[in-house]
Amino acid sequence: MSVKSEVSEKITLSVLTKFIKTYNGDRESLPAFLTNCDNAMSLATPDQQNVLCKFIISQLEGKAQVVCSLKTFSTWDEIKKFLKSTFGEKKHSTHLLVDLQNCKQSINEDVTNYSLRIEQILTRIQSDIHNSCKDSKELLGRIAAMEDLALNTFLLGLNSNISTIVRCRNPSTLNEAVQHALQEEKLFNLTKSSTPKSPKQCSVCNKFGHISSNCYFNKKPNRSNSQTHNSFHLNSNSKPNPNNHNNFNRISCNYCKNLGHTIDQCRKRQYNMARRENNNSAQRDQQIPRPSTSNVKHCTITESQDDDNLN
Repeated sequence: MSVKSEVSEKITLSVLTKFIKTYNGDRESLPAFLTNCDNAMSLATPDQQNVLCKFIISQLEGKAQVVCSLKTFSTWDEIKKFLKSTFGEKKHSTHLLVDLQNCKQSINEDVTNYSLRIEQILTRIQSDIHNSCKDSKELLGRIAAMEDLALNTFLLGLNSNISTIVRCRNPSTLNEAVQHALQEEKLFNLTKSSTPKSPKQCSVCNKFGHISSNCYFNKKPNRSNSQTHNSFHLNSNSKPNPNNHNNFNRISCNYCKNLGHTIDQCRKRQYNMARRENNNSAQRDQQIPRPSTSNVKHCTITESQDDDNLN
C-alpha cells in the first residue's frame, strides 16, 4: 500500500469537505476554489472522490449553480474544465500585461484603491499562468516575474509627491511598497490639512471671503442693481483705468446703461445736452420782440419833426 493511500484512509470525508468552500461564479475567486478542490481530491481515495464530486456540485451558488445544473458530470476533471471555460479569464495574458503596465494613480484616487486595482490584475495574470503552465519550475519563475512587474508598475504609477519617497526605501515586495505608500499618504494629508489656507479674495470687488464667481457685483445686474453697481464704481476714490480689461467690463454708464465709460464721458449725453442748448437758444431768440415797420416809420417822422422845430 502506498503512502498516499495510507494517508487518505486516515482522512475522513468530514475533513476533506472543509477544504471546499462555496463558489458563486465569480471570476476572481475561481482559482482559489479550484485549488482547494484539487487539494481535497489529491488526499481522497477513489471512493471518496466520487462523493466529493457530488459535494463540489452542491457547493455551487448563483450563476455557477444555474449553469452546472444543466450539465451532468462524472469526474472532477470534467467539472474543473467546465468551470474554467465558463467562468475563467476571458482576456489573453498579453492584454492583461498591457492593463497592468498602464495602471496609474489618478488625481483623486487614494493609495488603497490604486493598490487594489494592481492586485486584481496581478491575481488574474497569476491564475492564467497557473492554468496554462504545467512545469513547476517555470511556474515559479513566471509568477515571480509578474510580481516584480507589478511592484515596479505600482511605484512608477504613484503620485509624484509619494512615489519618490517610497522608491528611496527600496521595497522588495508589492505589499511592502503599499505599506510605505499608505504611511506617506497619511503624513502628506496631515501636512496638507495643517497648512493654513490663504483667505479667498474676489478679483472683482477685491474683498475677502468669496471668489469672483460668487461675487454680487459680478452677476448680471437688473435695473435696481445697476444703480448700486454704478455708484460703487463712481464713488470709489481711485479712478478706473480704461486700459484694464476687467475695469472696462465693470464700468457702466448711468445715462445710456452701456459698459466701458461713466456718465461724465458719455457721448450720447454730451450730444443731447448740446442739442438741448441749441434748442433753448433758438427759443429765446424767438421770444425777443422785434419792432414793426410802422413803428420804425413813425419814429423816423417824429425825429424829423423834432429837428425842424429845433431849427
